[in-house]
Amino acid sequence: MAEFQLPVASMRRLDVAATIIVCATVAGLAYWYERAYRRWAKQHHPFAGPRARLDRMRATYWEQRAFMTELAQAIRRSTHGG
Repeated sequence: MAEFQLPVASMRRLDVAATIIVCATVAGLAYWYERAYRRWAKQHHPFAGPRARLDRMRATYWEQRAFMTELAQAIRRSTHGG
């Protein structure tokens, strides 16, 4: 019975390719799991609500500050006749 034999170099390349594919797959799954877990943990943290409010407050701070500055300038002009 004739057996199929691969050259040693071909077998070595196949082993290297399989190792790279397995390592990349494991690293990709670990990365995906870590992101999913962090997202889940952030949403279920006891301070998730206050953190979200703080983030919204930080996002709108500069808009509110600009509005209040304009309002103060308008009031100052109207009271000083300027």
